Amino acid sequence: MSSSDEILASSNPPVGTQAVDRAAALLVTILESGDAPSFGDLQASSGLAKSTLSRLLSSLERHGLVLRSDDGAVRPGAAITRYAHSDRSYDALIELTRPFLQHLNAVTGETINLAILVGDEVEQIAQVDCRFLIGNVNWVGQRLPTHCTALGKVFLAGGAPLPHGPLVRRTPRTLTTQGRLAADVKEAARRGWALADSELEPGLVALAAPVRSSDGSVVAALSITGPSTRLTPARIREFARLLVTDCTEISTALGFHSKNGFHSKNGKAGAA
Repeated sequence: MSSSDEILASSNPPVGTQAVDRAAALLVTILESGDAPSFGDLQASSGLAKSTLSRLLSSLERHGLVLRSDDGAVRPGAAITRYAHSDRSYDALIELTRPFLQHLNAVTGETINLAILVGDEVEQIAQVDCRFLIGNVNWVGQRLPTHCTALGKVFLAGGAPLPHGPLVRRTPRTLTTQGRLAADVKEAARRGWALADSELEPGLVALAAPVRSSDGSVVAALSITGPSTRLTPARIREFARLLVTDCTEISTALGFHSKNGFHSKNGKAGAA
């Protein structure tokens, strides 16, 4: 039984701090449910009396933390949704990953980025600059296509839908057919990291790996980026192992555990 279940199952009346504990545990249950639970589902999992559960849900609903729909499902409310779509929602993720970005930068010397998926594009939300003059570009705030970036391919390998319509050719090496992109994404999922070699810009190489949340979904991706003169096939293989290791640690900190997931691969590279 989780700590949330233990709090909800307590037999004492919900008064004072215990009422707060129960409401908080109830909210966590709703947020972590794969599907929006019904009132009956929540009562069964919590063991609370109908009247107690109804009062707690009413309180959460008044503050915009949950929403009870006409079909009886209980979903995250407007306040939760606003926060989830605000820049502040990623502050904790940036702080959690910052030591890993700095570690990868110290070891590789290259630009390290943290990115999220926004619609059908990836947006870089944190960066540690490379220590070289060549390749020192600030990517923070930029949104790029998924089909020609290593970061984007990570999200596609993690289950995001392949982009619809024509794939824009950014360079002669850009993958512009659904079939080639699907094959490349499948290979990225197999080995545990993605590669984009001169697909966004000529001579620009990037490799990226996923950061997963407790439910296994890819919530972010980390990348190592540099010119092809420095990111040789041998270096790509070496850096891929470091990148996957650090992303695995971040994912573990977020509650993800898998024996055979995206992170279980050994970082062996295909042809660069």
